[in-house]
Amino acid sequence: MRLTVTTPLATIAEACDVAHLRAEDQTGAFGILPGHADFLTALTISVATWRDAKGAEHHVAVRGGMLQVEGGQTITIATREAIASDDLHRLQTDVLSAFHRKNEEERSARTDAQRLYLAAIRQICRFLKLGSLNLKIPKLRQGSYFPPFLEARKTTEKALVAVIQEAWIGGVSTRRVDELVQAMGLNGISKSQVSKLCKEIDERVNAFLNRPIEGEWPYLWLDATYLKVREGGRIVSVAAIIAVAANTAHGISDRAKLSTG
Repeated sequence: MRLTVTTPLATIAEACDVAHLRAEDQTGAFGILPGHADFLTALTISVATWRDAKGAEHHVAVRGGMLQVEGGQTITIATREAIASDDLHRLQTDVLSAFHRKNEEERSARTDAQRLYLAAIRQICRFLKLGSLNLKIPKLRQGSYFPPFLEARKTTEKALVAVIQEAWIGGVSTRRVDELVQAMGLNGISKSQVSKLCKEIDERVNAFLNRPIEGEWPYLWLDATYLKVREGGRIVSVAAIIAVAANTAHGISDRAKLSTG
């Protein structure tokens, strides 16, 4: 069998005479012999070991990744980081410990980033608590004028509205949306306020569905899927049919129609 171990930056190991390979995924260790059925699995942080035609064993430590078997003769391992060595003890102790440590550091960094994001959202909400202000904005003869110090507030308010709209589209109940808003530092939001904020979505969807389709579109593809939608105050599953048209003259495609039922 042929084995290739690659990372985003380099090819770490290549072997053309692999007689047996042992690797490890979430379910445990497994072996691969010539003629193995095609399959794909996610590896854990572990050491993959293979034996060549002469009986010699070789090892490579992988920081997770994907293993794929094709045609019973080709094994490919794609991983974030890998180190090949014939010193199995060093790989199982020092290298795997370093890989686990890096994963923990990255997980901690993601957690810190999420905390900073939530802190930023809370700061945004403090600004929005000021409510509406009546300002006299000068009218120019040409163009328009908007006070620069309000641009940041305008952007943050759009971000908050986008969060509420995304939750509503995802089928989150009004009560859950209210809890989400409270978690971001606001006093809460009513059903009517949610409906008012999400009215823009309906306008954009209707504009898309009712827009004119001009020119010749000789090719049309139809596809269908099932979506969870809000209907009559309940979340139900409906079929969505999507039509995609292609214009050969300009080499472009466009979603021509979306229909549910």
